[in-house]
Amino acid sequence: MSNKKAEFSKPWFRNPDWYMILLTLVTAWIFYSQYWAMRLDTRPWIQVKPSDQNPVLQVGKPIAMPLQFVNVGKTPAKRFLAYMFVEVVDTDKPPHLPELEGTEIRSWTRVTSGIVFPSVSLEGLAKSVKATSGTDLPLTDAEYQRLMRGEAYLAVYAVAYYRDAFNTKHWTTFCGWHSFTAGNVSAGPCTAYNNVDDNILW
Repeated sequence: MSNKKAEFSKPWFRNPDWYMILLTLVTAWIFYSQYWAMRLDTRPWIQVKPSDQNPVLQVGKPIAMPLQFVNVGKTPAKRFLAYMFVEVVDTDKPPHLPELEGTEIRSWTRVTSGIVFPSVSLEGLAKSVKATSGTDLPLTDAEYQRLMRGEAYLAVYAVAYYRDAFNTKHWTTFCGWHSFTAGNVSAGPCTAYNNVDDNILW
């Protein structure tokens, strides 16, 4: 009887079963961390590259600025869809940047593909279009003069959506701007708009 009491009176940390449980939990956590690190390392990543050429403006024609969407990841991006925008912005104002999965009604140009393999790029063209109809919006002479005088700047931005091999949703946001004269512009929000997701599970 005394031996049984002594056995039950032992502290929990002297029970070898607890060490096995702890070892199992640590091993499971290491496996879990390595698995998700692998998922993150091998997922697709979409990079948006603007053209190296300065935009060519012509009054009476829509503003057009080419963009490249490149999969710089290690696996294919599926169900790719990108929306592109370009606008003339007053120097003291930021561009009208869209929210992710936003409900704002506006027009855009877009590029889509069922799959984008690693190192493959898609060509897109951001154009100035009318907000209501989506038809071309020509550059006016007044807008051109404001750009040349440094009273306005051009902003081009895009939102790209895609999925990975596990059907997890991903996104990339991009914004770039161009000024035709020296001086300060309120493009801080444009620079901060450049971002990517860190989704793993959904």
